[in-house]
Amino acid sequence: MQARGIPPDQLQRTFAEFVRSGEEGIVLEIIISNYQETLESEIGRCIHEDRIIKQRLNKQYRGHLSKNIEYLMEYLFAFPASSQRELLELPIRVWNRYLPDYFDEVLKELFQIPSNGLLDETIS
Repeated sequence: MQARGIPPDQLQRTFAEFVRSGEEGIVLEIIISNYQETLESEIGRCIHEDRIIKQRLNKQYRGHLSKNIEYLMEYLFAFPASSQRELLELPIRVWNRYLPDYFDEVLKELFQIPSNGLLDETIS
């Protein structure tokens, strides 16, 4: 957080305020299970995951709209890990169409990784 320009004392104060503003109580759910139930649960989850993968392979889930949403979500989750402090404009528009390598360049820029520049050298 210090690299992002937030002084340690401010961070400590902000975190303390965040904790104090939380709910007064929590609900904790403990699931007691045996080996057989756990095994059935894991097999059931695998079947569910297979169904989700099949769904994603469906054309409806592979179109440019779903791909752009995937890119956008990935970008928003990656942004806090970058050194950038402001998000002035999103580099992905949900309704646009992008080539697959476009998002690679967006992430490189986010993390200030130089592009290999092969195409730049051949154009000039």
